[in-house]
Order: sequence, then C-alpha cells, then structure tokens
Amino acid sequence: PGQEAEVVATNVVGGIVQGQLAYTPTVVYRSTGGANPAPSIPSQDLGWEITAGLDWDLLENFNFHALVAYWQPGDWFKYACIDRSLANWDQPGPGTNWGVNPNRSIDGIVGAEIIVSVEF
Repeated sequence: PGQEAEVVATNVVGGIVQGQLAYTPTVVYRSTGGANPAPSIPSQDLGWEITAGLDWDLLENFNFHALVAYWQPGDWFKYACIDRSLANWDQPGPGTNWGVNPNRSIDGIVGAEIIVSVEF
C-alpha cells in the first residue's frame, strides 16, 4: 500500500520494439476519483470469425483436409492494445490517452490449414 512500482515487458527484435506491456499496480482502472484514473474498456465486442472446412476422401486411406478462417478483431482491442502510431505512445497517462486510439482500424487475420494424410 502506498508504494508505486512499474513493470514493463518489452519485446525487441533486431533493435526495433515490437510490443510493450506496462503494468502499474497503483493505477485505478475505473475512474473512482483516484489520483491516476485510467479509462476502463467500454466495449465487450471481441470481434467475429468465420470458418470453412473440407474433408475429402480421395482414396480409401488417403484423405485431404482443408480449413480456412478469418477473424476481425472487435472494438475491445482498440482500447486494450497500445497504438504505436500515436505520439508518446510509450508514455501512457491522461495526457496521451494511455496510448490508445479508439478511432483506429485493426486489420483482420486470415488463417489456413491443409492436411494430407495417408494410412497404411
């Protein structure tokens, strides 16, 4: 109680910061009149996903399996993830909106899986 500590985990690849996660135990994550209230996440929208698959028995013991999926992250991630395109994104606080940009767009993710199996 009454002590401030900050733990920052930074992922650096090739000298370029790829991501940063900061945790300060004294931050009040809902505005309850604390000295450093941070915004809560107002959205519960985690996004949507569509998946399609195919299983095809080419021969008796020869099977082809394909799966394709698309995931579009929802508004929750706009608040939960730091936007590195903002000035001073690495100095979260009230003046920098804690490094988040609720008006940004987040690209969807496409995944695919192909399996050819033979049993003998």
